[in-house]
Amino acid sequence: MGQVTFHSERMLKADRARIRLEPADTRTLQDVRTPTRVAIIDDHTLFALAINCVLADAGIGVVGCAGTVSGGMKLVAETIPDVVLADYCLPDGDGLSMSKAIMKAYPSIRVVLVSASDDIGHRDLLAAGFSGYLTKNTPLPRFVEAIKEMGTGRVVRAPRIKSRMPRGDDIDLIVSQLTRRERQVLALLTKGQRGPQIATNLDISPNTVRSYVQNILTKLQVGSRLEAVAFAVRHGLTDVDSLQGSGPVLATRS
Repeated sequence: MGQVTFHSERMLKADRARIRLEPADTRTLQDVRTPTRVAIIDDHTLFALAINCVLADAGIGVVGCAGTVSGGMKLVAETIPDVVLADYCLPDGDGLSMSKAIMKAYPSIRVVLVSASDDIGHRDLLAAGFSGYLTKNTPLPRFVEAIKEMGTGRVVRAPRIKSRMPRGDDIDLIVSQLTRRERQVLALLTKGQRGPQIATNLDISPNTVRSYVQNILTKLQVGSRLEAVAFAVRHGLTDVDSLQGSGPVLATRS
């Protein structure tokens, strides 16, 4: 029995030594909590999808996307997110008023207004209770940074960057270089349509669509479809109906 007791004591000492050598778990509650839950309310499908993807890749949960005021209010009521990224202009109403209604009904939800324009007063938004303001030509990684900063209580703002997009009379010159077909493709991109769907709507091949997209990127001096969509939204190049001719009816987003 004494021998057994000896081994037991030795094992106990070894266990104690092992426990002391193991590193302590220094994680805080913030480190292990569920990632921030974000709702996206924006009627430009491609833009919303891009934001969704970049947030998901960063481990930030997206509870859903909506493209209208009514859909956005329903999404928020059903999911109660931590953060709402809300478009300034929506097809069935005023995104600004919708955002204020969300903040009034759910005081714990932080709302960041997103717009194609950069001429909205930051101070007015902050005074109204918004947690920040970002433009649609904000680099995608900045959206991730903004959400993380909000977790620390910081107010987020659109970065002051030198835009590669031209201004003034140069805009008219660049837009005039787009052919009617290229403008049709660009307008359909703003509706969130992909190459095969655009090809069907315009009765052209997917390869031709890719060629048009490449021409659009070159002429607009942008590096991605998302930047092209931001350009189109910013400068009012989203009206598919005004570009229709005698060809097939173009599908538009409801």
